[in-house]
Amino acid sequence: MSPGPRFARLIPLAVSALFLVTGGLFAQESDHGAPAWLLLEQGKRAYDDRDFGTALALFRGSIAAGGDTPEAEMWIGKVFEEEGEVTLAIDQYDRALRLRKQFTVPDEALAVEYDIARLCFNTDQYRKYVVALRTIVREDKVFSDPGRYQMRKAMLTILTMNGYDRLMSLYRFYDQRTLAAHSDLGIFDYRTGTYQDALLNLSFATITILSVVIRHVEQDDPSYQFSTMEDLLARAQGSPTIAGYIDETGLYRDLYYVAAALVPDGDLERARSIWRLVVDYAPERSAWRERSALQERKPFVEPLLDIEE
Repeated sequence: MSPGPRFARLIPLAVSALFLVTGGLFAQESDHGAPAWLLLEQGKRAYDDRDFGTALALFRGSIAAGGDTPEAEMWIGKVFEEEGEVTLAIDQYDRALRLRKQFTVPDEALAVEYDIARLCFNTDQYRKYVVALRTIVREDKVFSDPGRYQMRKAMLTILTMNGYDRLMSLYRFYDQRTLAAHSDLGIFDYRTGTYQDALLNLSFATITILSVVIRHVEQDDPSYQFSTMEDLLARAQGSPTIAGYIDETGLYRDLYYVAAALVPDGDLERARSIWRLVVDYAPERSAWRERSALQERKPFVEPLLDIEE
């Protein structure tokens, strides 16, 4: 269930925008004789060259020159992480997030939340892991808006009663920024026994992935209209681009856990139909194909994680 490198990959970061920033804060110079923005860029180059001592000095020099900025604090956290100082890295990322409204590129705050989640998961700090993921998914307004509660409730009813064919005929979501958080939080919810929360998060994740897949198919075939999951996934198998996206985002893993989250409430027929999709269309050597085949034959609830903090 490791979150892996998925966290940051789905966040588009226009870091080069930092070069465009002007004004008093970035115009100030440090003891290095350079303005803060330039020291920050020099620090990033040193970081890329794995000269972490120089990078750290430059990032701190940027703060000395221009005042505290979330970008500089974030990059100091990256240095600590590379040096294996996980606790210091998390603390530093927290410092960056306390300045989140000052990020030049707002989505960088989400990337930092993903970094915190990844480090906390890897060090068994599960409460902080969940807090970071929940902060990210709140950015998905369809998911978090109290005014759309009935829509979300209806969405889950359609999934359990009618399945993905009907669900994908009615809904399209495209927020790639929160996709990985929905997925990882949903799997964690399942493994900790909060099955309805798991179903909601994983439904958002799978609808988002499938919405993008449908859009790609429509671009390849302007006459295409979604009809069934079987037809869609068969088309996806024939496109290296779409198949790569499905593999990158973990669609078959998420479908496996959607089905698994239906089992505790006794929705075995719907669960089996979803596992059948994974068995029929996931890559031949996929672990999720094998696990789905086992579950389809004899459904069971996976054991809960033994979590102690």
